[in-house]
Amino acid sequence: MTGQFFADLYTFFNGDGYVFELMAAVAVFSWKMRHRRFFVGRALGVAAVFVLFSLGYNALGFDSIWMVCLKTVLLVLLSIPGVCFCFEAGVMRAVFTVTAAAAAQHLSFKVGQTAASLARLAGVRGENLTVYIYMAGFGAALGLCWLLFARRLGRIEHPRSSLTSLSLLLGVQLTTNLMQNLFLLSNELAGSVLYYVFQLYGMLVCLFILGLQFEMGSRQAAQEDNVLLNQLIYQQKQQLAVRREVIGVINARCHELKQQTAALRGLIPPEQLEALNQAVDAYDTAVDTGSEPLNVLLAEKRLLCKSKQIAFDCMAEGKALGFLRTSDLYALLGNLLDNAVTAAARVKSSRERYIRLEVARRHQMVVVHCENSCVPEDLPDFRDGMPVASFRSGGSASGWGMETIQTIAERYGGFCRASAAGGVFAINLLFPGQGDVQLNAKK
Repeated sequence: MTGQFFADLYTFFNGDGYVFELMAAVAVFSWKMRHRRFFVGRALGVAAVFVLFSLGYNALGFDSIWMVCLKTVLLVLLSIPGVCFCFEAGVMRAVFTVTAAAAAQHLSFKVGQTAASLARLAGVRGENLTVYIYMAGFGAALGLCWLLFARRLGRIEHPRSSLTSLSLLLGVQLTTNLMQNLFLLSNELAGSVLYYVFQLYGMLVCLFILGLQFEMGSRQAAQEDNVLLNQLIYQQKQQLAVRREVIGVINARCHELKQQTAALRGLIPPEQLEALNQAVDAYDTAVDTGSEPLNVLLAEKRLLCKSKQIAFDCMAEGKALGFLRTSDLYALLGNLLDNAVTAAARVKSSRERYIRLEVARRHQMVVVHCENSCVPEDLPDFRDGMPVASFRSGGSASGWGMETIQTIAERYGGFCRASAAGGVFAINLLFPGQGDVQLNAKK
């Protein structure tokens, strides 16, 4: 009885196993997508439809290899509305996902099939054993597809490739499957050298398709990051004009107050006059580095440090940064100091809170050095001289600010390196070949 059950089970999967393999591949490439309401019920419903379709198609008793191949094509095409039904995905993303899943399924199928064939050539006997070898090969290949491709492709919520290009890619995949099945399902080539050549060809085509989709996804992710960074830089440029006006008003009022306190000399006790002068000096942000945007930025950050009881020491040669566009200068040093303020403000003792900024020419280079105190537990891990958390982590010392810094530095042929020791976080930016560049008026 048990033997008959397994025989029937083997017969079922031999005729309808493709459905389960395709659904497994789709699940691998859609696991990061947002589920629709009642997802479990929807997924079970779609799975039932696929299985019933496969059973019904087989019940029609088609003997033609063409009709057998047509079944696989129809199931792949049906997967597109199935993905849209179960996940919050448009047609573009569904086609993108199904194309990758179909390629992964066919690649895994070829690996499993080749492994089972080689096992037979090696003298392995027993249908059950070769089935297990096939399943092991299929599972290993599908797992590798998840590791190399699905984890990255799953992050692409809105593929920007045209529907036509994705449809053509899917067409290449389906045509390859169709032509291979026409030759290989006939069993005329089984065990021959040409058989393994065809198997290898199928695997390579699937790998090329997955690699092309991976490249498309990586390029899109980089473009989206660049767009976001440019938007952040643009917003900071827009804020610069407002902040320049605010700082100007503060400096003007401080100048007026100094004149008024000078007129009070001799009218009030010296100690009260000194206290009043100290209060005015605390908000006197006037600074001249040779660069107006840098003056505004440093004035703003001085006020911010004052409010958070952070000692701010700055030695900046503004003209050394004359090669930077105004918006890039503001975004570069603004994010640098914002990260430093955020980290230093978390130090409990106000006496240990500090930020030190230096901008200077060194031979034919411009060097920007910034260091700040921080909580040792907040220090991130580093890889290649940059915080690991700097890429979309939103950490206190990194996040988009650190990525903006790195992007702008590389835009001008420079590079940055960060380090941390104890309670100090430091970052150095080097711009080779900019040592003799004078201040310009580029916006």
